[in-house]
Amino acid sequence: MKRDLGFRSSVEVSAIVSTYNAAQYMRGCLDDLVAQTHYQAGKAEILIIDCNSPANEGDIVREYQQAYPRITYVRITERETLAGAWNIGVKYAEGEFVTNANTDDRHHPECLERHAAELRRHASIDLVYADVFQSKIPNEAFQDNKQTILYRYKPYFAPEVLFNYQFGCQPMWRASVHDKIGLFNRDLKAASDYEFNYRFALAGCRAKHIQEPLGLFLERDDSLSQGDKTSTDEQGALRKRYISPENILKLYESEGWEVSSSAGQLEAFHDLSIRASGFEFPWHPGRRFQDPEVALVALTAAIQLDEKNPVLLNNLAATLYGIGQRDDVQAIYSRLQGAQCPEVVQQNIVRLQAGGERVELQLCMSLTYSDAQK
Repeated sequence: MKRDLGFRSSVEVSAIVSTYNAAQYMRGCLDDLVAQTHYQAGKAEILIIDCNSPANEGDIVREYQQAYPRITYVRITERETLAGAWNIGVKYAEGEFVTNANTDDRHHPECLERHAAELRRHASIDLVYADVFQSKIPNEAFQDNKQTILYRYKPYFAPEVLFNYQFGCQPMWRASVHDKIGLFNRDLKAASDYEFNYRFALAGCRAKHIQEPLGLFLERDDSLSQGDKTSTDEQGALRKRYISPENILKLYESEGWEVSSSAGQLEAFHDLSIRASGFEFPWHPGRRFQDPEVALVALTAAIQLDEKNPVLLNNLAATLYGIGQRDDVQAIYSRLQGAQCPEVVQQNIVRLQAGGERVELQLCMSLTYSDAQK
């Protein structure tokens, strides 16, 4: 996708605002954006994409346009998905860098400036993202937030896209990313950002985490991500499409792992299965989650390469036990009876034989190879 518009020399960042029936947030959104240091310095533009809203966002925007330059208002004649609106914004954008600015979220006054500075500083980086504080007060300004709940994101590691969306609510990316991977998927109503994340990672694009809170995320029950099952259903469909042994290896290769040999592939599959055994979602700070679906895909692929590996078989058994498939667990451990196994595996066999209502089966964290792979 090549854009026809050239860059205005003064505009570095294009902030895209999609709106539909969000007049209650529009003044706060515009106050937040025109107060950005980058906007005040003449280096940012604001693009409002009105998706045929029945509310009066247009009146509010036109009022601001009288006082502030570099605010563009585009009203389309039909309801559009969020992704479709972002695509329109990308086509209008004249900045070298692009960000989405949700009507209900707010920014640190230097948010755009600091994101842009990171992209200028690191020519090999395609996208940057920062931590955010949670807000439950509509139109709360960044400086008024009590800053008690922090959504802390992780440093970018491409394979972890298989667990969750990685970039938060206010990423900034180079407009040229769309030349590499295309626009957002407008057919998705609530998970287009996650689908973009998958394509971004699989294309070998690079992201950088800014380890600092630079925004506010408004937690509300009627948001696109939480209003109904749409987001969950779309994310489930994306997982079925993208979670595969081939994509796992491609993602690890993009991180510089050697995956041309069977040993390298085993290392990658094992590493991902261990990561899947315990991680945090930024929006649930302090809680640990597991992803047995990813772990099972990785472990099954690894065992196809080394079918007698006691570490891999043990970890497969522990994962299956965790999701209630106990008959399969017994069958796996019966294959390991009498084999030379790490101590953790031997202890698990003893625990399972001892029985009990709930047995804690431990993972082998370090990969060893069977005789066939040595």
